[in-house]
This record gives sequence, structure tokens and C-alpha cells, in this order.
Amino acid sequence: MNLGQFENMKVIGQKKGFPLLENDKGERVLLDEKKNLEKGEELRVFLYDDGDIKGTLDHPKLKRGEVGPLNCVSVTNIGAFLDWGLKKDLFLPFSEQQGHVVQGKNYFVAVYIDKSNRLCGSMQIQKHLQGTDQFEENDEVNGMVYNIVPEIGAFVVVDKKYQGLIRRENYQGILEPGDEIKARVMHVKEDGRLDLSCRERAHLQMDRDAQLIYDTLVEEHGFLPCNDKSDPRVIRDLFGISKSAYKRAVGRLLKTKQIEFYKHGIRIKR
Repeated sequence: MNLGQFENMKVIGQKKGFPLLENDKGERVLLDEKKNLEKGEELRVFLYDDGDIKGTLDHPKLKRGEVGPLNCVSVTNIGAFLDWGLKKDLFLPFSEQQGHVVQGKNYFVAVYIDKSNRLCGSMQIQKHLQGTDQFEENDEVNGMVYNIVPEIGAFVVVDKKYQGLIRRENYQGILEPGDEIKARVMHVKEDGRLDLSCRERAHLQMDRDAQLIYDTLVEEHGFLPCNDKSDPRVIRDLFGISKSAYKRAVGRLLKTKQIEFYKHGIRIKR
């Protein structure tokens, strides 16, 4: 059966007060709650394992193959258990944990089926994320940051299952694990992994960056000790953008005669 996913099933009877359900392949499960339902009634249920496979009308926070943050509700001598929105908590085996797992904290996990045909969680999410061919360059996607590597950037799970990366130069400010983001697809790699950006296309972003620099000049009384020879780290600290983006935006402001170079910086043109 399609364990860890939703399936359309019909009520064909009762067993000790629990509705007995059947799919179009003739496979049968019990609903996990007592309900008075009419024979022939159609239900969309989520299939999970609780000793036997059962159907539930509850919606899990994650389906099989999806990745997201879940809260640890208990830590035992056989592993940890996570709240994923169902009556039975999701098992997180020791072998799939990374670091010390503590009750009450959220952890990014992937839901998968183990060798014993049980739904489990894994913190080794890289091996569970997929590539995709459903996106093209400049498509907008929704994602969630699951890891930050300062020298590389923000690793993102898109639509709960696809792997993406926002390199450091392609986002402003601070991103943290758990942040939900909208991003633009810059490039789809051969294996389906996504290079993403929180910045708009260059000609659109240039106007935003130019406005940001001009507004900062106004706040700093018309002068900033920063020019096209400044250290990229100084530029990032001041504006949160890369040096190349800074040079494009300054070029736009110079062309429109809003600023001028002055001493070792720039100032609003008088």
C-alpha cells in the first residue's frame, strides 16, 4: 500500500466499531477511529503504520519523502519520537540522528520507510532530498532554510522535498534554519538541484540597490567613505549586497547624476 501518502478509499463495513476501508486494488485497512459511516462512502485517508497499516483522517505535518521541522516529544532508550500531527508519533532512530537530540526542540527531518517497512524520521536529510525538472530559470519557488554554512550560503528545501542553495552573495541580511523564503531559480543543475537567489533579476535589483545606497547616503548626511575600490566586506556590512551589485547600482546613480565621487567615497551631488 502507499504507506506515508494519502489514498482514496471506500467504506465497505465495520470491525468492532472501526470503519473498514478498501481501495481500488482491493487492499483493506481500518480507520484509526470509531465512526458511524455509511457503506460506500468515499474517504481520503493518510496511511501510516501502527503495528498494522491504518488509515487516518488527520493530516500529518510531513508525508513520506518530505522534509521539515518537527518537535521532539520524547527521548527513549530506543530512539526519539517526534510530533508529526498524528495519534502515533514519528520514530527517529539513533542511527538517523545527528548530534544530541533533546526533548522539546525542533529538528529538521525527512520521512522515509525503513527496512522493516516502518515510517521513520531521519536527520540525514541530504540523502532524502530530490532533484527536479519541474522548474525553469526565473521561476519563483517557496522554501525553508534548513542549514547555514557561512562560507557557502543557505541550504533550502523547496516544496518540502527538493534541494536548493542560496549562495551568500544572493541574499541580504541574516537567514536562519526554519526561515520560510521566496526565491528565484537562477539555475537548474543537471542532477535537478536548484541554485536560488533572494534577489531579483539584475536590471530590477539594480534599481532597488541604487535606492538603498541613496537612502543610506541621506541617512549619513550625504557622504559615505565607500567607493568601487572598497573591500567587499565593507560594502556588505554597509549595504548587505555584493561588490558587483554595488558597482552596478553606483553606476546607475552616477549616470542619473544623483551622486558623485568625492575624496575616497561617494556623496549626493550638489
